[in-house]
Amino acid sequence: MKRTSLCHLAPAVLLAVLSMPVQAEKGCPAGYQPDGNELISNGTFANGYADFTAPGLYQAPLGQYPFDDNGTTYPHTGIGVVTGAVDDGSYIVQSAFPGEGSVPAAGNWLAYNGNDPGAPTTIWQQQVSNVTAGSYRFSAYFSNALKPGEQATDLVAPMVSFSANGIQIGDDIPVCDAGGGLDPVDNSCAIEASEDKWRRLGVVVDLTSTSVTLTINDAQITSSGGNDFAMTAVSFQRCVPTGLDSDGDGVIDSIDIDDDNDGIKDVDEGADDFDGDGHPNQLDLDADNDGLPDIIEALGSDVDNDGRVDGFTDANGNGYHDVLESAPWELPDTDSDGARDFLDLDSDNDSVFDLREAGLDDSDANGIVDNFTDSQQDGWDAGARQSFSAIDSDGNGVPDYRQTSVAGAGSGASENSTGSGLVRTQLDGGLGSSGLIMLGGLGLLWRRRCVLSAVD
Repeated sequence: MKRTSLCHLAPAVLLAVLSMPVQAEKGCPAGYQPDGNELISNGTFANGYADFTAPGLYQAPLGQYPFDDNGTTYPHTGIGVVTGAVDDGSYIVQSAFPGEGSVPAAGNWLAYNGNDPGAPTTIWQQQVSNVTAGSYRFSAYFSNALKPGEQATDLVAPMVSFSANGIQIGDDIPVCDAGGGLDPVDNSCAIEASEDKWRRLGVVVDLTSTSVTLTINDAQITSSGGNDFAMTAVSFQRCVPTGLDSDGDGVIDSIDIDDDNDGIKDVDEGADDFDGDGHPNQLDLDADNDGLPDIIEALGSDVDNDGRVDGFTDANGNGYHDVLESAPWELPDTDSDGARDFLDLDSDNDSVFDLREAGLDDSDANGIVDNFTDSQQDGWDAGARQSFSAIDSDGNGVPDYRQTSVAGAGSGASENSTGSGLVRTQLDGGLGSSGLIMLGGLGLLWRRRCVLSAVD
């Protein structure tokens, strides 16, 4: 297996040179893995030449393949999208890409027939925008398209190289079929009993920029035969440490300071499970289960109503929205009872649960959503997600759940009591003890354990 080392790239492209050699086949260094978020468009050429921006000089007209199957014509500078398998009856035999692991089979692949005695040739190029700082695996599947046995003649192994913003990363890499190695005499692909096999080749790019132009080049400068290869499944994915990444931001929970990406740091939410729904507060988008997402109760912005920060960016890779680094949300404790609103069932202590003041039903008068259903496994009730509203009855810019007297809102014990004579004491956290609800006429005492550890 060929190993390549990263060369030193300009700071505008690379943050640092990885000290560990990069394995050509796997890309991400040991202890890291691709995050699964594919940033390449049309990497399997399913849409033909769409999103393919290599110089037109080397691009064959649509429908004209550089590998002809009649055994008579061999363009020496050609590139084209091929569907299925190719057998020219003489030198070139190539199967369709069968798929590999998590990479599905691709019906199309890029065929290249270069043999250029001049400078290295760009055969594929694409600009990727909206990337964040970090390490990325840049790779593709390749296959040496030489007919089995032809390597024993004067044919040489194809060579490819990867570049970012015009700067080559690592060494030229021979395109040898999977299972074969390099001939120590001439550095060509060793003779293999079974060729025509696909293999992933790749490098790691360490970015600081928000946009990068990626290039794959034919690096074999030769006028002799044999520089024919196939390519598909081009991929550019961020390398993240192996481990759980609950919010899918590319930063595993062990080093992510906002595991659920609700804009509230884990240290402020804590690892307790305040509402007893099976999600610790730091992974719960509605930690007190009052129907209002934590991001709203933290006075954050959530235009798309998904309970997570909008327009997430993370230049330093710590899992916390860049904008909040310098301007964090308030995380108010409206009634100054020691419990921040996102862990307080009655944030303004007006004896009307936040749930009711958000326009949600509370048939059992306990301050938490009825018939809790967590279809997305993020701690926020599916029904509340669709119907909650931070109602502002008097239009003063302060939602009802944060002010004790709202004209026309009907604030008072009667809202929570639903006609049962409810008298409410501190139910919702901040006292570190049991809260009490007394239902007049029923003599029913109800207790709820309050948790304080995450509110300081």
